[in-house]
Amino acid sequence: MNITASKIRTEVMSLMAVAMWCVITAPLCLSQIWTGEAIIDEGSANSAYSPAVTAELLYYTSFTGVVNGLSANLLLPENSDQFGGFFSGAMYYPHICKIWADIFVRHADGTEIQIGDGVASWSISCPPAFSGYVYCDWACPATELAVTDSIRIQEWIQVGTSRNSADFTTGQLGACSLKQSTWTFRRYLQSEGKYDTIFQFFYGHPAHASYIDGITLWPMPIRITFQPASSTPPPRYLPSGTEAYDEARGYGWR
Repeated sequence: MNITASKIRTEVMSLMAVAMWCVITAPLCLSQIWTGEAIIDEGSANSAYSPAVTAELLYYTSFTGVVNGLSANLLLPENSDQFGGFFSGAMYYPHICKIWADIFVRHADGTEIQIGDGVASWSISCPPAFSGYVYCDWACPATELAVTDSIRIQEWIQVGTSRNSADFTTGQLGACSLKQSTWTFRRYLQSEGKYDTIFQFFYGHPAHASYIDGITLWPMPIRITFQPASSTPPPRYLPSGTEAYDEARGYGWR
């Protein structure tokens, strides 16, 4: 009896140690014991697995479109091949030429929240004339998103007291949040003038490849629900070892 009791106590202690190890290293244990089927449920708040963040470089393009009710130039992963631009000007000189951006998260119903006010700014005294790329950084705050949200970038140019603006938009992001990250704005700018001053922002062509780099998204998480053996596959069934890839969000799972 004493030998049996001692053996039981030893086995119980071993099981408790394994259980504690699995609590501490849950993701590792999960990957080791999953040999069955799974249901993929995207967007669940109770996800067992969340894919890695996705950093984006988006070009200011000359393509236009309507996203969440806003007609604007599109911010896209690939550049367009037609020059685009806008400008502001003022008579006589000298003037301070300045550029900056206001940044909004835009919802599907057309309402917005502003997350950046007068950011990524740069200025120069004109004359002399100037042309070339200018780099500006902005610290984007962590921001929750709906799957249908987009980002609107309103670029402003000012010469003296005269100003002008243009709108740029992403598509619907299909993500659950913006990660806190540093965005780098690369803009091709030009100032010129003799009896007046013109300050211009060019984009949309490989020769003037203006972009924003570092936009970092958390894709929608996916929940993995483990299923017992069954002769009838559950909805949205993926057999063990199957690979799936979501092109719209740029990640896959197995």
